[in-house]
Amino acid sequence: MVGINAQSLQNVFLLITNVSVKEYIRFRRLSVSASDLLNGEKVMDVAIKYGYNSAVSFSRSFTKFHGFKPSEVKKYEDKIKSYIILNFDEDNKSLLDMSYKIETKASFTLYGVKKETDEAHIGKEAPLFFSKTKRKYEKEYGPIKYGMVSYEKRFLSKALEYWCLYEEEHEGFCSIVFPKSKWLIFTINSGEARDIQNLSHKFYKTFFPKSKYKLKDLPELEAYKEVTTEFWIAIE
Repeated sequence: MVGINAQSLQNVFLLITNVSVKEYIRFRRLSVSASDLLNGEKVMDVAIKYGYNSAVSFSRSFTKFHGFKPSEVKKYEDKIKSYIILNFDEDNKSLLDMSYKIETKASFTLYGVKKETDEAHIGKEAPLFFSKTKRKYEKEYGPIKYGMVSYEKRFLSKALEYWCLYEEEHEGFCSIVFPKSKWLIFTINSGEARDIQNLSHKFYKTFFPKSKYKLKDLPELEAYKEVTTEFWIAIE
């Protein structure tokens, strides 16, 4: 089907994806097995379904991969690791570098200022607005804690808002209330606008179309740390 022998396939696969064929198959099986367990299938049945000789060996591999036992899957549903289906294109290697975690966060409120923009201009206007806001408020209020992109209608409108946000309320700031939600959180070792924008583009272009997640109708957040940036996406 592929047109090359097995050894060549393994070499090419490893070169493109940075994982072996064997690892990929194992990771995919352990990933989808969690969904089967959530749907009520028995551990032994799932173990046999995905090529394990016993429930014990499956449980050992499952626990190492997900961080909890198969019997605890409903208790730790938020911590299930998802290993996506790979389609071979130029984005796959960078896609595999997109490590993430899922966290459920209680309702919280942020405060800040905004600039109205659109898809065509946010790449230039957001960094300029961030710099302007930083010059205006950093001396008195400290570093900006979050950036936020708010969509008028996600995927349906090009109208956007870019916000610079703090955790404390200050005079003249607007408040944004975030309800309790699950968040996909990606981390990059950079605070540069270009790197953050590249991460956002990779998420929507390569990660999201291949993932199982359904987006929640909430703005996306950028949490600015000392040497890293977290990219937050709310999911159902």
